[in-house]
Amino acid sequence: MIILDVNVIVYAARREFQEHEAALRWLEAALSGDEPVAVLDGVLAAATRLMTNHRVLRDPFGPDEALAVCDAVRSAPAAITPAVSVRRWSAFSRLTSELGLRANDIPDAYLAATAIDLGARLATFDHGFRRFPGLTVIVPS
Repeated sequence: MIILDVNVIVYAARREFQEHEAALRWLEAALSGDEPVAVLDGVLAAATRLMTNHRVLRDPFGPDEALAVCDAVRSAPAAITPAVSVRRWSAFSRLTSELGLRANDIPDAYLAATAIDLGARLATFDHGFRRFPGLTVIVPS
């Protein structure tokens, strides 16, 4: 199983990023492949926030356009929405405490904990995720 990070969705959707081509090619292949791709609502909400933010993008998407991107990801053949488990909070608490995480690192810790809990690999362009013990990271290419 693969879990998507926010940046994979945003880079695939937005041409102005240098990672766009790699992200789009990889995401299209993953979402039409045989391996399940876990699509988390929190990741989609964060992608929507970024794709509609004029402080992040010169010409941001409107809400409907950003939501259409997310809906396309959610409805892809390989996309699944995993259930929340009781182990996830324990994994999150352990990572946060052991690494002394705060503030902006907290969402990353929760995403890492989710991947660890599900035995999934995390697809991301963010090399900072490599600090989480027990997490397998793949960089789309």
